[in-house]
Amino acid sequence: MENDQDDLLGSLGFIFPQNSYQLQNFKVTYANYQHKANEAAVNPDRILSKIAFDNIEVTGVDFHKRLVLAAEIVYQSQEDPHMGHLKLEKVLYLCLNVNHISFYANFLKQAMGPYDPTMIRSLDKQFEKNRWFKYSYDSFPKYTPLENVGQHKLWFNRYFANQAGDLDTLINTFKIFTGNQIELVATIFECWKEILEDKKQFGIDLITEKVYAWSEAKAKFSTNQIANAVSWMEDKGLYPNPSFS
Repeated sequence: MENDQDDLLGSLGFIFPQNSYQLQNFKVTYANYQHKANEAAVNPDRILSKIAFDNIEVTGVDFHKRLVLAAEIVYQSQEDPHMGHLKLEKVLYLCLNVNHISFYANFLKQAMGPYDPTMIRSLDKQFEKNRWFKYSYDSFPKYTPLENVGQHKLWFNRYFANQAGDLDTLINTFKIFTGNQIELVATIFECWKEILEDKKQFGIDLITEKVYAWSEAKAKFSTNQIANAVSWMEDKGLYPNPSFS
C-alpha cells in the first residue's frame, strides 16, 4: 500500500520496478552495481530533506520543475506517434541543455544515448498521481491523458515564463523526429559537450569517433547520418555553448 513516505520517495526518483518491463530495465541498469555505503553513517532524514549532487543543492522545487517541464513536453506531443520514454527523455535532455535550465537530472551514458532510468520511473508515477497522464508500455499512444490533463500549465507558466517561447520551439522541432533520429541528436550533443569540456578542436571526424565509441549500438548510424545530423544541428543552433560547457 502507498503512503506518504512512498510518495516522497517517488517524487525523489526512488521507485522500485512495478512491472516486467521496468524490472528488465532495472536489471540492465544496475547489473554491475556494488553497494559500498556505511549503513551506520547514513542519516535518512538528512538524505530526504536535502540532497546534493555535483555541488548542486537539489530541493523539492527542482524535482517539481522537471516534472512540470516533462508534462509540458508530453502535453504538446499528444499527437506524436513516437513519444514514449526514450523520446521524452531526449527532448527533456535537449530542453535542459539548449536552454541552460538548471535542475537535477542524472543522464547516464547508456546504449540509447543520454538516459536517466530513475527519473523516467518517477515521472510516470507523478504523472499518474496528479492525474495528468498514464503511461502504458503496451498502449498507443504510450501516454494517455487523464482527467486533470493540462493543469500543469499553471506551474509551467510560473517556472518557465521567460523561456516558454524557446521551449515551445524546441519541442515543436522534434515532433516529427523518430526515436532513432532524436537519439542520434542527443548523443552528438553530449559528445560535443565532452569535446568542449576537454578543450579539444571540434571536427566531424572527432565527433564521429566519439559517437561510435559511445556504444556498440551506435553502429546502426552511418557516417553520413552523423555528418548530416551535425550539419542540421549547426544550422538550427542546437549545439553546446562553450561558455556553458
